[in-house]
Amino acid sequence: MNIHKNARLTPHGRAELARRVVEGGHSIGEVADATGTVVSSA
Repeated sequence: MNIHKNARLTPHGRAELARRVVEGGHSIGEVADATGTVVSSA
């Protein structure tokens, strides 16, 4: 898989984002802000 060198969300990063939402109970917006992404990318 080719991943852009400036990509904020790699497959590992997306898994971590999902874990924070599902297991941590955080909103997608909160997690997006914390990871430096926007909601539409999350």
